[in-house]
Amino acid sequence: MDKLSLLPVLFSVVFSADVASDQSVKAQAITTALYGSWGCSARVENGSLRMKIASEDTYLGNHRSSTRATLKLQASSAYPEIEYSVTGNATWKVSNGFLVSTFTNVKVVNISHPEFDYILNIQDMFPKKVSESAEVIELSQSKLILRSQTYGTVYRCDRKG
Repeated sequence: MDKLSLLPVLFSVVFSADVASDQSVKAQAITTALYGSWGCSARVENGSLRMKIASEDTYLGNHRSSTRATLKLQASSAYPEIEYSVTGNATWKVSNGFLVSTFTNVKVVNISHPEFDYILNIQDMFPKKVSESAEVIELSQSKLILRSQTYGTVYRCDRKG
């Protein structure tokens, strides 16, 4: 067997191991940098729908997280802006530069206009378990920027305390 014919195979094995190792190192670096509490916000506008989210998200070393948020939603100009309190728990991991969160417990309470819950009850719309992937656009000791893979929404976060 010609030893030169093995060269491409060896190269691809070594290169694949290098790429896998680099991704593992990157995932570990992102994971470690995420630990702690972040103050986050996002805005969504789609036609007459307007939504603002302000949250405090805490990522723990055991790959669990918690969220406390205020969601302000205006479905159309015919309705008032409705404010919701949102709390939730999740498990999380980093995979290929994405933060993957699986929410296991989400509670949404209309705190400003509960009389509209018969039209739009957001709590009833949440599945018992929902996953979301967000690309880590930027991460430093003080700043985190994520882009939702599902909706394209950009979340901007600053480290708390």
